[in-house]
Amino acid sequence: MKIKDRDLPGKLKGKSYPLAILLYGQEQGRIETTAATVEKWVLGGDADRDFDLERFYGGDLDEGHFLSACRSIPFMADMRLVVVKEADKLSPPQRKSFVTYLDNEPSSSTVVLFLSANLEASNALRKGLEKHDRCWVTPFYPLEGRHMGGWIEEHIKANGYRAADRDLIPMLVQLLEGDTRNAERELEKLYLYVGKPGAITLDAARAVVGEASIHSGFDLADSVLRGDAKKALRTLDKLVQSGGMSEALPLLGLLTQRIRRLAQAQGWMQRGMGGDEVTRKLRIFWKEKDRFLAQCNQVPAKNLAEALITCQETDRLLKGAEGSRPPEQVLGSMILRLARLFGGRP
Repeated sequence: MKIKDRDLPGKLKGKSYPLAILLYGQEQGRIETTAATVEKWVLGGDADRDFDLERFYGGDLDEGHFLSACRSIPFMADMRLVVVKEADKLSPPQRKSFVTYLDNEPSSSTVVLFLSANLEASNALRKGLEKHDRCWVTPFYPLEGRHMGGWIEEHIKANGYRAADRDLIPMLVQLLEGDTRNAERELEKLYLYVGKPGAITLDAARAVVGEASIHSGFDLADSVLRGDAKKALRTLDKLVQSGGMSEALPLLGLLTQRIRRLAQAQGWMQRGMGGDEVTRKLRIFWKEKDRFLAQCNQVPAKNLAEALITCQETDRLLKGAEGSRPPEQVLGSMILRLARLFGGRP
């Protein structure tokens, strides 16, 4: 059955264990954190992890060994945990085999945890687990706006720091929006730069956060939303030359979220919400406020919808084009299409 990411923590406090859990989506940072929580919840402090925990990878999974692990009994604890990373790489027969296992007296003392990138709704594993009342399926979408801001504030506070400027969090949201795994790396660099716990200033954040690919990605997104295809393509070339294309999906996530934010703001404004309230809810950096609101008024709703469809198609191409088109070519085509939608010409 489906469970929202915000409802999952409550499920992980009881002692009613599912047969399987599937965590999937673009937001790999929160998926990793949740997976660690699941491991502690299932195994507790009594487990012998050499016997009660087994890990597999979808790309090279031995089906017989895997199913045997699912049926094994715990050694030192009440429950066992079997983890399958990269579950999106499981073959169709392997997906079907596990669903069949669930329907034929599965072990109630083993929890199988699948971790995956995005999965299509037609994926047999996802479909099978969503339909099963003793399985949990939770998608993790990229955090954006105030949700990303809340995550950043909690992370900063947990590490003993605080924002010295009211615009620090909005600026960090714009620079780090996307996968929290990448955001966490940048924040760790910021903490090291600042030194002992205390106040974090805008100058400190500007000096450290958003270097290399993240900063270039921010510039690229900015150029695309202005319709400046030439500048966006030049920025993409710099990313390729510096090796930044290893983060093609987070870069696509940044673009998608900024376009989605425009669409959300446009919808709110059409329902009568004022510009100040819109930008406050979306945590728009104050220096970007006027330009953001201008874009909301200038870009037709149908163009924003088409832009989001373009991003979705690019996402599929990036994930399915291994050995086919290089990611820089896929993103280059997307940039040209988006720039035209936002009024520019290459």
